Amino acid sequence: MNKILEAAQAIATARRDRTPLRALAADVAPQNEADGYRIQDAVHDLLAADVGALVGYKIGCTSAVMQQYLGIPHPCAGGVFEKGVHASGVSLRHGDFVRVGVECEIAVRLGRDLAPSSAAFTAESVAGAIEAYHPAIEIVDDRYADWQTIGAPTLVADDFFAAACVLGAPVSRSIAPDLLDVVGCSARRFRAASRRICLMSSAAPSSTASRPDAAPAPTYSVIRTPRWRGSPITLPPRANTFAPARSC
Repeated sequence: MNKILEAAQAIATARRDRTPLRALAADVAPQNEADGYRIQDAVHDLLAADVGALVGYKIGCTSAVMQQYLGIPHPCAGGVFEKGVHASGVSLRHGDFVRVGVECEIAVRLGRDLAPSSAAFTAESVAGAIEAYHPAIEIVDDRYADWQTIGAPTLVADDFFAAACVLGAPVSRSIAPDLLDVVGCSARRFRAASRRICLMSSAAPSSTASRPDAAPAPTYSVIRTPRWRGSPITLPPRANTFAPARSC
């Protein structure tokens, strides 16, 4: 069997079964980022019937600290799929994820395709293609037995934690602030803003919700996107825990 396909089948099977992905066999595991993206393409083909068409990309590994830790000198991308894009207020089944988390983001909607180029894309070169921004919540899934040792190329092959997203109302690029000048909010401001972002839950408190031995997880989570305030809302380090219902 083709090694790219063999690796992709292992990843796709783990995602369908919601089983934590363990390190791939040495003879099929991607050895570099390019191999990771080849496997990622094959994973998308295998999962197309389950997740729908590829409609966009998530960007991960954007901080210098994370890039140094994983040995990737630039951000990396994972697929966003039709069935994983939701409107604000959606109810999602907790059992559809392995270890779910949320991250506050700004989503960018393009009004036209970007033409292939041998030069790297820059903020200036893509600005004209941007149609609107959305306040967004990325739903991430730590679906790995140990993401810290599984290897960056395998994380790339498996879409780098991407699971779904929730989009708020669009904000036209013409009236949005210049995002190059926007900075994230402080932890104190996050706690105030988090009143608008909640996971309705009867599960254990947030301090235990992400642990493998935690109490049974809730069946549904109600997720609302924050309103646009001119700056993104960034999550503190414990981004993979659930806010208790009383925070809503």
